[in-house]
Amino acid sequence: MSSEVEHTLNRVGFLKEDISVVGNPDLIEFGLKESMIGRWSHPELNLQKYIMYIETGLYSTGTIYAGNKGFIKHLIETEKSLAAQGYKMRLKLKPNQKNRKFIERGLAGTNIELVTNKDFLQALGECSACLAETTSLALIPALMGMPLLLAKYGVLESLSFGSILIDYPRSYPITDISSVSKIMQKNSKKSDSAKLNAWIDLNVGPLPPEEMPERVTVMMDDMITG
Repeated sequence: MSSEVEHTLNRVGFLKEDISVVGNPDLIEFGLKESMIGRWSHPELNLQKYIMYIETGLYSTGTIYAGNKGFIKHLIETEKSLAAQGYKMRLKLKPNQKNRKFIERGLAGTNIELVTNKDFLQALGECSACLAETTSLALIPALMGMPLLLAKYGVLESLSFGSILIDYPRSYPITDISSVSKIMQKNSKKSDSAKLNAWIDLNVGPLPPEEMPERVTVMMDDMITG
């Protein structure tokens, strides 16, 4: 992807001719197919409206939330605000995080629907938008063409997102969680297909995603054989 190439050029100091783009491993892990890229469409109006929340393990660092309980409080407050706006909240927790079981127990009895890695892609496709912390996984809803809500509200106001997500035509910084419904109405009136397709072409990387391992093998063979 162009953004990763620029990062490597500017931060690591490699020459452009020494950089090979092989793809995004998240696309393989979660099963995103080439046929799904740019093909998201808004769920039917008579169905339950969902918003997927993707977190990135910030609660385990102790730098943003007031511990595990602070993170749980943030999620519950988010769910209540989304519910008041007509949305049910789905939650994708970062796997293998310390105290994850504590978080899951703390959310028991709430209306937050926990989503596993296995079910993530299907559950995401049924959503009206994705609300994300700073995570590379946010590229998946963006590549699908979904509205992407960048979480910068409440305790997350200091989060900083990279240019690849900021430049996405359907991304919106959320500084007030109660503004989601208004932003969704604004998005529904946009006509941005050309900009969306241009952004996808620039950032999707080599296709199809599932052939990434073969591309890595070819690259390694070229390095060995010179």
